[in-house]
Amino acid sequence: MQYVRLVPADHNTPPPRSDPGPGAGARRVPGQDPRVQWVASLAVVVVGALTIRPMGFTGQGLAVAVLFVVNAAALLARRLPEHRVSPRLVLVWLTLGVVAAAALIGVSSSGTGYLFAFFLAGHIGYRLETRPALVLAGLCSLLCGAVLFFRLGPGYEVLPWAFGLLTGLPVVMGIVNRTQRQSVRAAIEAAEAAERAARAEARTAVLSERSRIARDVHDVLAHSLAGINMQLELADALMDTGDLDKVREAHDKAHGLVKDSLRQAQWTV
Repeated sequence: MQYVRLVPADHNTPPPRSDPGPGAGARRVPGQDPRVQWVASLAVVVVGALTIRPMGFTGQGLAVAVLFVVNAAALLARRLPEHRVSPRLVLVWLTLGVVAAAALIGVSSSGTGYLFAFFLAGHIGYRLETRPALVLAGLCSLLCGAVLFFRLGPGYEVLPWAFGLLTGLPVVMGIVNRTQRQSVRAAIEAAEAAERAARAEARTAVLSERSRIARDVHDVLAHSLAGINMQLELADALMDTGDLDKVREAHDKAHGLVKDSLRQAQWTV
């Protein structure tokens, strides 16, 4: 049997990292900065508050104020984490925002109301799957175009629908951003899965090596202890004969076997 000096494999193997559980929260995708979205949404709300008129507590002013609050809430709700809001609730909230944005365009005397519909359409593409996003963005364009058409009256047959179409176009940018985000997230998850598999494989290799070393140590010690026991029994039997030379010889052989066993065990591990 040959014995080779081995270095324990776990000396060079990094300790396994515990994976975050499902409740650990969503990992932020690189390149996606929520602060930029938040600042842009907040800027639209501030600009709307300063320019949308009339606002008041009675009549048309009250209607404009209520619609402005609904639009602001719908736009700022994009800050909510995706994993905490159900898709059905997202669809309801965005649909309500689209209707409120179109209504705000109809009752206010400022064109700033289009900003809510414009940014909301982009968020529709970002939050919803492609088909419902396109449908809801089409509804947004249709409602905004129809409101503007009835507001401008005869003589403006093309302009309202052109503005309506323009209002829904940001949905394309939202869909592109969502697709890129999903691709990056899938790549990150694949890399993490590969890393976990590599760590599991390394740990399995370490355990296998430890088992092999344990078997080798067991074989070495079992063989050596059997030889030592035989020599000691021989020395014990020779004591009765009074042949001290043979007793010493058996004792020396047993002592040599002990040294060999220690040396072999040392080289095995």
